[in-house]
Amino acid sequence: MRRAPGLGLRTLLPGLSRRPVDDLVAALTTAQHAALLELFGRMRSGAGFTNDIRHMTAPRHLNTLAEHAARLRQPTLVIAARDDGAVPYAQAESLASTIPDARLIASTAPSHMIWLGDDYPAITAAITAFLAG
Repeated sequence: MRRAPGLGLRTLLPGLSRRPVDDLVAALTTAQHAALLELFGRMRSGAGFTNDIRHMTAPRHLNTLAEHAARLRQPTLVIAARDDGAVPYAQAESLASTIPDARLIASTAPSHMIWLGDDYPAITAAITAFLAG
C-alpha cells in the first residue's frame, strides 16, 4: 500500500464490492482514499478477512448461524450494503428475518465499508438511536 497505493486499492477492493473497481476508486473522495490506504496499510496478512468471510458464508455454516440467530432475544440492528462484494445482501436479509424483531438498514455504500456511503450520517444516527433506545 505504501509503494503502490493505486495498485493496492485495485487489488483489495474487488473482493469488497460488486461495482467495477475503477468506478469505485474514481468515486472516492480524497479523505476516503486516504482512509482506505491507512486501513489497508495497517492490515498485515491480507488474507485473514477473506478467509473469515469465506469460512462463515460456506453453506455448512449458514444453517448453524441461522439456528443461533433464531434464538436471539436481544434488540438487533443489521446493517448491510447491497453492493457489498464480501457478504451478500441476501445474507443480511436472511439474518434480519431470522432474528425476532431485528431491524435491517440498507446502506447505499458502494462496498463492504458502509462509511463510504452517502447515507453514512443517517446510518450513524440510526446506530446512535438504536443504542440509546
